[in-house]
Amino acid sequence: MRSNSPGKIIVIGGGIAGLSLAAEMADGAEVTVIEREPHLGYHASGRSAALFSETYGNRLVRALTLASRQAIADGGFAAHRRGALH
Repeated sequence: MRSNSPGKIIVIGGGIAGLSLAAEMADGAEVTVIEREPHLGYHASGRSAALFSETYGNRLVRALTLASRQAIADGGFAAHRRGALH
């Protein structure tokens, strides 16, 4: 039996990725964000949003970066085909 009440989701991490996920899910679920730092997005601009580099990080980070390239280009955030965006 399905309930008509919204689902409950816990997002661990209040950085750019966690807050983006929480915002995306908020229309269809009750979302709680858990963050260890004193402020949400504390490291977000300096670590995640300041640089797009296809060669930065370990294999998983590089794969996620490459997977996001098309969305970044389609969204108008990158109008070039270079390997890095500052």
